[in-house]
Amino acid sequence: MSAPAVAKYEKGEINPNSEKLIEFANAYNVRVIEFLKTYNVPEMKFISFRKIKRLKGKNLELLEEIIQNEVVKYLEVK
Repeated sequence: MSAPAVAKYEKGEINPNSEKLIEFANAYNVRVIEFLKTYNVPEMKFISFRKIKRLKGKNLELLEEIIQNEVVKYLEVK
């Protein structure tokens, strides 16, 4: 599979058919159902409690992404 095709799958620009899903599952050693699961990502607002923000730009975005991922994992377990 070409790199541009993989990128399109990752971005959701194209969807794999059932044969591709089975190939992906075998390649990653997971069940096909893992690709079909949907997750409700909670909408989170990050409010600064300090007058001056210390994290900016990419560092702030990275921290927000880490927090959201941890919340999703927590909610998935419950």
